Amino acid sequence: MLEARELAKSARERGDKEAEQHHSKDALTFHAIEGVHNRNRAKLIFDEKNKVRGDSVKMRGRACS
Repeated sequence: MLEARELAKSARERGDKEAEQHHSKDALTFHAIEGVHNRNRAKLIFDEKNKVRGDSVKMRGRACS
């Protein structure tokens, strides 16, 4: 993502609007994909930390104190 942003900045300085738009779009796409991956990782971590273990299944339907 950083590389795409640098390329966009370089293109803007050269006055190349088309290249700037292309690299900016690449950076935004990468950022969006990274966000999806981060949310998926967070969900996996949450699910793993809150996983129901073997003996806990027997407690289902009972009030836990």
